[in-house]
Amino acid sequence: MLHNELASSLFVFFHHYLHVPNSIRSLLFDTLNNSARVDLLKRLAEDSAPADVEAMTYALKCFNICTENRNIIAHSRYLGLLKDGRHWFRKEPTAVTPTTWDFALSGDDLARTARDVEVLYWHTIFLWASIRSRGEADERPLPGKPPQPRKLSLFRLEEDPEAD
Repeated sequence: MLHNELASSLFVFFHHYLHVPNSIRSLLFDTLNNSARVDLLKRLAEDSAPADVEAMTYALKCFNICTENRNIIAHSRYLGLLKDGRHWFRKEPTAVTPTTWDFALSGDDLARTARDVEVLYWHTIFLWASIRSRGEADERPLPGKPPQPRKLSLFRLEEDPEAD
């Protein structure tokens, strides 16, 4: 899944900002969840040029949205096709979120969510190339910001909609 590649792409930033042996960097990266990785990267990047910090902060914000969307879909049950043609999913309660959430996605919504991850993946690669080129003769400009991914909408149903 491309989201796994996106999450793994954060490692290059760990490599750039965290000046410890690679075995320690890998251990730390592999031990942290995505949320903790993002928090650590924000702190590690704080002393960078302001434009780099802004670009990194934006990319990490987009990463969080893509991760949240991925988790919603990956940890939900598919319940069927609704009369309006959208796909009905249910996210069951957990210890962290004790509420049942339903959501309906069109094929276009699912495709957009996947595209958001792909666009952000490539943006992250170009952002890393730009940041790591600082001080070099062929310093690369920061890439333009991609559109911010849209969060999936969850809703509570008082009763089950009729699925086809």
